[in-house]
Amino acid sequence: MDGGSDEDQVLAAADRTLSDTDYISGSDSDYEVSEHESGTDESGDEEDTNCESEGSNYFYGKNRMKWSKHSVIRGRTPQHNIIPRCHLPGIKGEASQIGTPSPIAFWELLFTAEMLQEIVLRTNERIISVTEGINKLSYHHETDVTEIKALLGLCYLWGAFKSNDEDLLAVYAKDGTGRPIFRAVMPYNRVFFLLRCLRFDDSKTRVERQQSDKLAHISWLFAKFIEQCQRNYSVGQYVTIDEMLVGFRGRCSFRMYIPSKPRKYGIKIFILTDAKLHYCLNAEVYCGRTVGQQSTSKSSLLVPSMVVLRLAKPIQGSNRNITGDNWFTSIELVNELNKMNLTYIGTIKKNKRELPAAFVNSKGREVSSSLHGFSGRITLVSFVPKKGKVVNMISTMHHTKDIDESTGKPVVIMDYNQTKGGVDALDEKCHNYSTGCRTRRWPMAIFYALLDIAGVNSHVLFSGNSQTLEVDRRHFLVQLGKELASEHMHRRLQAPKLRKDIKESIETILGIKQETSQPSTSGENASVTKSKRKRCSSCPPKRDRKTFHECVKCHVPLCVQCGKIVCSKCI
Repeated sequence: MDGGSDEDQVLAAADRTLSDTDYISGSDSDYEVSEHESGTDESGDEEDTNCESEGSNYFYGKNRMKWSKHSVIRGRTPQHNIIPRCHLPGIKGEASQIGTPSPIAFWELLFTAEMLQEIVLRTNERIISVTEGINKLSYHHETDVTEIKALLGLCYLWGAFKSNDEDLLAVYAKDGTGRPIFRAVMPYNRVFFLLRCLRFDDSKTRVERQQSDKLAHISWLFAKFIEQCQRNYSVGQYVTIDEMLVGFRGRCSFRMYIPSKPRKYGIKIFILTDAKLHYCLNAEVYCGRTVGQQSTSKSSLLVPSMVVLRLAKPIQGSNRNITGDNWFTSIELVNELNKMNLTYIGTIKKNKRELPAAFVNSKGREVSSSLHGFSGRITLVSFVPKKGKVVNMISTMHHTKDIDESTGKPVVIMDYNQTKGGVDALDEKCHNYSTGCRTRRWPMAIFYALLDIAGVNSHVLFSGNSQTLEVDRRHFLVQLGKELASEHMHRRLQAPKLRKDIKESIETILGIKQETSQPSTSGENASVTKSKRKRCSSCPPKRDRKTFHECVKCHVPLCVQCGKIVCSKCI
């Protein structure tokens, strides 16, 4: 990713050294702007060389920012590294009050009844407009919450079975290669029709809302989902901010191309997650520059900094640590996060003007050697992992020159490596059991991403309940899909014209005991049942021919003249 403009404000170091008293009191005024020192003449370069001589105690960046070579010694953990008791990690709100935990109980905390009702309302509006003026078929009827939940249950099932990229007809195949549960939940034509008509907003006001919101098709549902995620869980001490690319190749004004991603083309979503459990706490879809942003005055902050500050609002004042890559990292960002009582660890690009020349250049430096610079709360680290390569990092959580004895790396880099993969792990989990099917509509691509995130978040909530046993995520998603579809399958059993094989599949899935006795499959009486005689299904009704026999496969009544005698071995 592009790191944005490097035309930062020109800053110069103050003449005085920050005292221990100022640092402990939380003062962030570690440098000031000086007209004399901010110049770019040749004398300034000579002064840099003199200031960074062997006898100097400071490093100087290109913009004259001063970094001390010596850290402030502390005897205890800094206050900004201690999480208050009111922000302790774990489930909270309604999630902590669930008496009988089940996958659907935690999932419904994220996809509430209000959200499902809105989906049903907008989908029915679309169904009415699509079927108006045509000959309606059996599956051209309006839907309800029960059926929509069954449809979402199928999404989770084909994700758990890794059938999301498979042709839907192949899943519904009757030749033994398909999965009976899909035919038991809903017919193929109905599933295809509902996916085609699924909508999430009012189409009548969409054009007006799109002038200020490119995400108007699904913005309300997206915001409501994120609100529910924040309401039911408190993340741990370390959180990660990074991007996730939702694969999509259709028409979309804010579609991105990122060659480093597996799918390359798609919709970029900035996400804040728990670094350990990968719970998604906040997210924001990147829609490019909107019309409203172009008309307003330019902000003094860079775009990456503004993204981090918006995502970090739910955890402000909690003293948590944020880990980010070099696209987000800047000195202005860590200063703004200090005001929000948040710390930061991240790599920083070499072209930042605050970095001293000694930290950027690897010439003459030994492998596994490191340099440290300190400016107020900010710690700058430069590490040489191999010859000719330098890694620069900044941290507002570390304030010493600690080195890990086993690896020889600074502790800042070790903590970064342990907490940087939160979003990548969430992306991997979503991709392993993805509900996303092939679609030409970008709102559906985002909706599938919300379903995937809801599957991960609800599993974290389920696992965080002290009454539940550990369940791996695949079995959790399968159970979730069955519970979402169970009410619809119970209702489908009441249909008078339901096919017998479908009815038997539903009874097997729901665990309902079948009342009819099964035929014996041994000896000469394989095709004979103990039940009363029934009319032959092949003979004309006028004959009214009754029989005890039935087909060994479909179990329909069949007389001796209409059937064929088969030996027990062939049976």
